[in-house]
Amino acid sequence: MEVVKLSTRGQFVIPQDMRNDLKLKAGEKLLVIEEEGSIILKPFSKLGKEIVRELADAKMAADAWKDVEKGKVTKYTKAEFLKRMEKW
Repeated sequence: MEVVKLSTRGQFVIPQDMRNDLKLKAGEKLLVIEEEGSIILKPFSKLGKEIVRELADAKMAADAWKDVEKGKVTKYTKAEFLKRMEKW
């Protein structure tokens, strides 16, 4: 366990010993998860391909839901929606 300091730009340094133990290299992507008031970092390279696809889908859904909450969507009645679907 180590204590790190957050910069004004939201950055921090993962201690060298931890980077070595996890074989992390500069530029490697990390998955950042907020869970019950904590931040969890997971090396992207260690995730399975199926999980990576599911995470991408989940992010798309979360982003779409944010647009819905902000009113950035077009609303259709069921009939209007089905009519538009026929054109596809």
